[in-house]
Amino acid sequence: MDFVVGLLVAAVFLTVVPILIAMYLERESDVELLRLPFFGRSLGIFAVSLLVGFILGLSGMDVIMSDILLAVISFPLSIFGYRWALQRIRNIGWSKNMVWIALIPIANIIFSLFLLFKPGQNQDQILQDNNDIVSEASGV
Repeated sequence: MDFVVGLLVAAVFLTVVPILIAMYLERESDVELLRLPFFGRSLGIFAVSLLVGFILGLSGMDVIMSDILLAVISFPLSIFGYRWALQRIRNIGWSKNMVWIALIPIANIIFSLFLLFKPGQNQDQILQDNNDIVSEASGV
């Protein structure tokens, strides 16, 4: 019974705590993330996770030890992923509490695709500001 309780505590720690940490880190930030940087960063996290899993799978290490190492490596990656999702949610104009949808098994995939393809509220204004900076730097 103690083993089951330990597993439940570890599962809660590895799923809920990264969201709480990301929400804490983003509490005073006003950074908004556009679609393309969100896609690139998400792809980077996916590639790193895939590479680490592949290396641990080929290492011949004990299964429990490799799982612990994978949890230690994936914990900060999930914090970064949730922070970027919070920035993207802010760009869309939604409440930051929408990030909790990421814990629902099938809904998280749909939600991630929605974050990827939905244009932001001020997408045109941000792009206009960036073009103004480029035109000022080039002297046009």
